[in-house]
Amino acid sequence: MGFLRAGVAGIALFAMANVTTLHAQDAKVLATVDGHEVTDKDVAFARTTLGEALGQIPADQQEPFIINLLVESHLLADAARKDGLDKTEDYKRQLTWLEAQALRDAYVKKRASELVTDADVKARYDEARAQVADKKEIQVSHILVKTEDEAKAIIAELDKDADFAELAKAKSTGPSGPRGGDLGFFGEGRMVPEFDKAAFALAKGAYTKEPVKTQFGYHVIKKVDERTAAFPELKDVSDRIKQGLQAEKLQTIVKELREQAKVDIKKP
Repeated sequence: MGFLRAGVAGIALFAMANVTTLHAQDAKVLATVDGHEVTDKDVAFARTTLGEALGQIPADQQEPFIINLLVESHLLADAARKDGLDKTEDYKRQLTWLEAQALRDAYVKKRASELVTDADVKARYDEARAQVADKKEIQVSHILVKTEDEAKAIIAELDKDADFAELAKAKSTGPSGPRGGDLGFFGEGRMVPEFDKAAFALAKGAYTKEPVKTQFGYHVIKKVDERTAAFPELKDVSDRIKQGLQAEKLQTIVKELREQAKVDIKKP
């Protein structure tokens, strides 16, 4: 059934788009239908257009499926022409829309490859890395209770060498209690100000000697560990950085084109 659903969706897609053969000198003709040629270039283009729907079809059946899809598309398109549908206003409007979308995509693809170099990517990466260089992250555990007296009683137990994690499991009302109060690593500014200030002021392994009051209640905080903020390798983020830079520069191009054009958007 998945195969059939993909077929129906594909036929509708190609018939609506009025698919014609993509002419290329090196194209290999795979089928003909009433004078229309279906080439390997058409099949390759169809793969990109069908996207996820094609994934429902076994790999060894995909090319025959696409060829038949293109054949059927030409048959339906010719039938539509015989009925005069290519002369209707709806068809012309849709064709104008599809042409504009195709030209937009082609322009964006061309310009995107020209706009951003490897040097641009490296510069943006270095800029981002410099912003977090040498910034400290700390690993913290905490015990959250409702009253100051409860927090003070917990501190008294810690002063007698009670195990912090076990106290957190037994007494903390926060969601981290079952984990022994562990909040993991975080940088400055991630927590509410009162908590943040108290946690970063602690020495590694130390806990607060006075309860820390926040909007959530009273905390006893322990600094478990500290480290310099981790930063991903360039190879792991270069594609994301490149896409971001391309989007920024394309927005600039769009802005310039709007400024140069006569755009009059009517108010509703």
